[in-house]
Amino acid sequence: MSKIILMNTYIICNKVNATDTDGYLFLLSKGSAKNRVKKALGIKVNYKQFKDNWNKTEQRYMSGMPKYKDLNTELRKAITDKQNVVEKETEKKLITPKDNNSFLKFWDRQLELITNQGTKAKHTAIKIKLEKYLTSINKKDLLFSDITPDFVENLQHHFKTVKNPESLSENSVTHYLKVINSCM
Repeated sequence: MSKIILMNTYIICNKVNATDTDGYLFLLSKGSAKNRVKKALGIKVNYKQFKDNWNKTEQRYMSGMPKYKDLNTELRKAITDKQNVVEKETEKKLITPKDNNSFLKFWDRQLELITNQGTKAKHTAIKIKLEKYLTSINKKDLLFSDITPDFVENLQHHFKTVKNPESLSENSVTHYLKVINSCM
């Protein structure tokens, strides 16, 4: 009997209710609980027989299980169908999208959560001024890693000296920087 090779997944048996005698087999990806992907294999088995005859290391039924060859063949087919899907979904969860590194996109998501219209308007106005500054330095986006002490110093200087539409007072600049900092 050939071994079922599972790279980033393993097989589990779950019962619907604690009193059930039968359970369903699932393909479960490895990793932390929040990053795991679980896909039903569509195979119903006796839970006790699974516990007694399942080889965790080789991820297959042992010879003590009735019809173990048929079950292993059925498993192999079901796994071939599902494993690529599970691994792709796990990769999607583990890879951080580039948008997650964007401070501007993060700020947009934060703006959606603000319910007070005055606060929302203030944040939007400050974000627009920040975007104008980014345009002046030929940048379309601001990554979290780009926010350095030098960047903040240059932004502060820009807010104080820009004539389009107008320069800001020292208090306004300080307030704007505090609002930007509160969004991080």
